Amino acid sequence: IMFAACSIVMFAVQGIVFSPLVKASSTRWIIAPAFAVMALGLALIPGTTGLGPVLAMVSIVSGSAGVVAPLLAYWVAKTSQRSRGVGLGIQSAATSLGQSVGSAGAGMLYGLDGQDGAAFFVSAAVMAIAAIASLGLPGLLAPIPPTVRAVRGSGASR
Repeated sequence: IMFAACSIVMFAVQGIVFSPLVKASSTRWIIAPAFAVMALGLALIPGTTGLGPVLAMVSIVSGSAGVVAPLLAYWVAKTSQRSRGVGLGIQSAATSLGQSVGSAGAGMLYGLDGQDGAAFFVSAAVMAIAAIASLGLPGLLAPIPPTVRAVRGSGASR
């Protein structure tokens, strides 16, 4: 049931965020809040009991992850100073490294006696740090006005 809920929620949020309802340039404002919501969901999971509440927390985490991952890929492809392929390759490598280190770390935390929920709390802390670190992204990802783009492209700024 949990995997089905994750899939349905991820599909739904991606369907909304990448629909005509949401302007692509405005998605830069979603990244930090999505990390923050994911942090909150992860922090609440250890104290949650019952199928319904656990499904709600898992849905919050999967919805946030379903927004963050494709948005980061979109913005990396759109803003990469190198070719899109190089930018996406670097992002994919960083994602894989994070998943590997995160899985190994969570596995070790599960093995500690008396540390119930530690894996979730540490994961929540990492997502909170990501939320804080991404607060400046909207300014960095802001569209370049056509007049600035024309000046940059003309060589006048060199």
